[in-house]
Amino acid sequence: MPHKTLLTAFNHSTYIDSFNDQFKFKVKKLDSVIRTVFRNFTVYMVSFEGISINGSSITASRIGICAPYVDITSSHLDSSGRGCFSHEGIGAGLLGGDCAGGGGAHASRAGAGAGSAQCAVHFARPHYFTKEARYEGSGGASGVRLAETGGSGGGIVWVSTTGRVILENSTVSADGANGVVANGTNGSGGGAGGSI
Repeated sequence: MPHKTLLTAFNHSTYIDSFNDQFKFKVKKLDSVIRTVFRNFTVYMVSFEGISINGSSITASRIGICAPYVDITSSHLDSSGRGCFSHEGIGAGLLGGDCAGGGGAHASRAGAGAGSAQCAVHFARPHYFTKEARYEGSGGASGVRLAETGGSGGGIVWVSTTGRVILENSTVSADGANGVVANGTNGSGGGAGGSI
């Protein structure tokens, strides 16, 4: 498809349609989309022409980019460890018995905390409902009750385009953070990865 066709095909109407489809909203006006974006994204870039990011590092809990084409060169988009905090999220890590803290869940089952055989049954279930980036990773459980030492989940990096996305010498990450050992006793679970 010629580049000019991409530019004329991406307008207010197609942007609103794409936004509604992505996030399951039913907004009808651009100002409603803008209000929703400000409430839900830390960093959000939109262009009706194109976006080129070169030699940049963007670190935030929720990063959104929407344009007919996106070129990312020698850059890093990072939402690692910026999702749900320790013990938080739909798939938050579990702590059971004398077990170490379990990991947070997202797209797959979380790891159970180490310990006795009973610990293997204490794990968070996955909650990845769609194929598109919609949820942060859940936080891992602390190895000691009432502590907040489980790793935070990864955040969200969302790139939407009607055309192409080019990544050259760049990284995009939404990793969960490691848990830490609490008081030299049981370890804590790591956070689940976020959404890209």
